[in-house]
Amino acid sequence: MSEKHLTEAPWKAVILKYKIKDTALQKALQGYVKIGPSNPAQALESLEEIALHTTKLKKANQAVADVADYLDELLKEVTKTKRVLAASVQPEEPELKPKQPKTAEPDGPKDGADNDGFKDRLISALKKVKAAEGKESLQFVVCAAKPCYGVMLAKSTSERIGAAHKKELTELTQATRFTEGSCLFEEDAFTFVVETVPSGLAKNLKIALKKYTGLTYKVRVRDPEGKVVADGDTEVEAEGASPTQSPAPGTSGTDVEAMPKFTARFKALQPELLKAIATKTPHGDLVRQRATEAGAAANKRDFERANALLQKVETLLAEGPQDEIAPELIPQLDARLLADAQQAFAEYLEMKPEILAVGVIAAQLQHIQEVHQKWLTQVGDRGAKENKEKMRVLSAKLAMEREAYETLKEHASAMDELMNRIDKTADATEKERLVVELQEMMAAFPA
Repeated sequence: MSEKHLTEAPWKAVILKYKIKDTALQKALQGYVKIGPSNPAQALESLEEIALHTTKLKKANQAVADVADYLDELLKEVTKTKRVLAASVQPEEPELKPKQPKTAEPDGPKDGADNDGFKDRLISALKKVKAAEGKESLQFVVCAAKPCYGVMLAKSTSERIGAAHKKELTELTQATRFTEGSCLFEEDAFTFVVETVPSGLAKNLKIALKKYTGLTYKVRVRDPEGKVVADGDTEVEAEGASPTQSPAPGTSGTDVEAMPKFTARFKALQPELLKAIATKTPHGDLVRQRATEAGAAANKRDFERANALLQKVETLLAEGPQDEIAPELIPQLDARLLADAQQAFAEYLEMKPEILAVGVIAAQLQHIQEVHQKWLTQVGDRGAKENKEKMRVLSAKLAMEREAYETLKEHASAMDELMNRIDKTADATEKERLVVELQEMMAAFPA
């Protein structure tokens, strides 16, 4: 087995052939390929993730010998590659510097983004949560701080959040108000489960994870029963002021009254809003976009615009997805479907030399055809000029591949028939002649 098997295409061929349900290993293989040889430390982390998903899949598919063997070979390749990469990761030589006089640290919150140990622990914990695919969770603690919340996850399922974790967060943020819960991966997002969902927690967790890791994560917060769900992309944080309180300096009394009303209206829409976003359709994308714009306008205290946008969200949710794509969504849909078709065709060309089963070729060609047909139906003449030309070229290539596939299918059928005749023939001379004919046919088998 060669390192080319540490790519997605050969594994995807196995998935199609044996109808295996998997997205995690495919994504891990994609991630490994993107890293490249220039970052061996990151590549080693990616290989750990590949090994984790491979082991799970091997255990679930022991009954299918070909799949189990493939995954076993993949694990061997991971082990071999890790040894090579580990040898190339050299510890950094400590830089010798003259002693500097100790200076007093400035007051205020420490910048967690500069704390490599904290960053690495947080990223590692989040990887474990995602790899568990919702079957296991890690405990977490978050502290409400300005300008950014602090957040910490347990290192393993057995670790419990305690005083030491809170002390470290307090040193990091200078804050002492904590919320605890558990974190798992569900609905394609890092989901933080707490007894009572505080306003703004989802939004602030998303900001905090970005600050401390440098990476953008999709975040949800919910209660244990899932009755209250907040999305980090669309949540609006309610202000602490109430209509009976005096307005803050620079804030009108109308603003103080408007925020709670807007927040209540927004929260009432959240169940339907989250359902629409979860469909990952152009309609869901437009709902998310308008809801995000409404929340941003409310946070800027532009309540006239915020409520107008929220009215559009309500209208979109009431109408539901339409057969006719809204003109403003065409450029986004055009680019997405073209990219999907190009990627599917590139994967087909990559896996083609590895494919032995005619049915796998048919399945991949059909998938490309379906994406192309979707583009024709939903975009077509409304697409960008350059994209229409790219799709026309891809369509011509697809037609050539389908023609080649029909020839391949006929050839494969003829070979199957000949092999059946060989099995049924008792006469040794006739069997020998048929074997020679089969060998000639295999030599002429289309590449």
